[in-house]
Amino acid sequence: MKISKLLRKKPYVIGAAVVVLLGGYFVYSEARGSSDQVHYVTAQVKKGMIASTVSASGNVSINSSAKVTSRVSGTVTNITVKVGDHVTKGEHLFDIINNSLDVNVSQSYASLEQARSSLSNAEASARQAQSDYDNAVGQNGAPASANIAALQAQVNAAITGVNIAQSDYNSNPSADNSQKLSSAQAQLAQAQSSLTKAEQQNQASGESASALGSKLGAAESGVSAAEQNVAAAQASYNNQKQTADERTVTAPIDGTITAINVQNGGSSNGGSATSDSSGSSGSSGSSAGGGASGESAGSSSGSGSSSAAMVIDDLNSEDATVQVSEVDVTRIAVGQKASLSFDAIDGLSLTGKVEQIDASGTVSSGVVNYSVTVGFDTSDPRIKPGMSVTADITTAVHQDVITVPNSALKSQGSSHYVQVMKNGSPVQQPVNIGIANDTDTEITSGLNAGDTIVVQTINPNASSSSSSSSGGGGFNLGGGALRGGGGGGLGGRGMISRGG
Repeated sequence: MKISKLLRKKPYVIGAAVVVLLGGYFVYSEARGSSDQVHYVTAQVKKGMIASTVSASGNVSINSSAKVTSRVSGTVTNITVKVGDHVTKGEHLFDIINNSLDVNVSQSYASLEQARSSLSNAEASARQAQSDYDNAVGQNGAPASANIAALQAQVNAAITGVNIAQSDYNSNPSADNSQKLSSAQAQLAQAQSSLTKAEQQNQASGESASALGSKLGAAESGVSAAEQNVAAAQASYNNQKQTADERTVTAPIDGTITAINVQNGGSSNGGSATSDSSGSSGSSGSSAGGGASGESAGSSSGSGSSSAAMVIDDLNSEDATVQVSEVDVTRIAVGQKASLSFDAIDGLSLTGKVEQIDASGTVSSGVVNYSVTVGFDTSDPRIKPGMSVTADITTAVHQDVITVPNSALKSQGSSHYVQVMKNGSPVQQPVNIGIANDTDTEITSGLNAGDTIVVQTINPNASSSSSSSSGGGGFNLGGGALRGGGGGGLGGRGMISRGG
């Protein structure tokens, strides 16, 4: 039907269509005028708690590990453990066959007994030399010169007696005085003879004492040398016996066997281990170390060269070693609490605390990182050495403080401000900030509890939704204007623009 004919026959239809079109236009215009206004998403300021954290990733490590080898060479035998076994310190692990060590022990013991016999002979010779010397210098050690002094006193007394008798005889040459003088002269002659004999004997005795003194000194030196020989022989015997005892290898620490690199019938070269085609007592692993029963190593995951016969890890000493950037490490301190999660174990979250911070960092691709050790408060048997771990370290906690969502905080140069709603309009309010985390920031001044702040601004006239946080995604399905608010802040929606 032609339009002219339609207009002639049904003018009321055309009129109705015009009314509908005009009504739709006015409704569209009204709706567009309302949607073009700027909207503000607000929130009321409250006090609460805020915690600042540093997140770092790394791996699970072992704080206590022992790498076991045998210091003696020989054939490995009697392995009594397998990988996964828990052992205690001193528990038997395996033995080394080396019969030549028994020969060395016997020979060193014989040398010790010979040295002890030589010492006994030297001590007997010294005792005899001491006795001969004592006899030479006088009875009970009294010197012979004491006897000579007494005899000299007797000679002096006899000379005095002769002088008196001579004077009496000169005064009265009687027969009696003559007899007294002769008797005094005889006593003097006897005293002088005794003194001369004693002096001769003393001279001979002095010469003998000197020789015996030299002999005594030599005997005492012989005792000292014999004592040194005994000490050396004893040390040699102890060393050979200890070496022989090291054919039995025991666990140096409590822990779990995590690697075995020897087999029964294989050989140990005294610090390294090899194996042959004979049966194995357990699966092999890798490690490095030395020691008759093993040596401990801190902060190890139990890996190293295959020279170690076995590796024992104390799985209860696990901790996390994470890498913290140079920007964040200044906020880390020993004793700070941490929350730990594990990529390999869904849902597991442990607590711990910082135990150690490396003093020097490592550079990789121009980035400086510092190793930080976080100890576990509790352990879990599912955690294995080397697992990936993420630690959220709490660096500060402030209670009863004003906080705002990060979407509400704006910056201008080095200053910060938020928008406070006053009389229905936003007004810039300068603020000072404290600690912050991924979602909130502490406000130390500039706001009060109860203030209403803008956390998101929705401007439909802009090319995309304007918000104080990141805007939502945009999908343009055509011309026109039907738009949603931007994302961010308290959870704005993505913007959709479409029309016809």
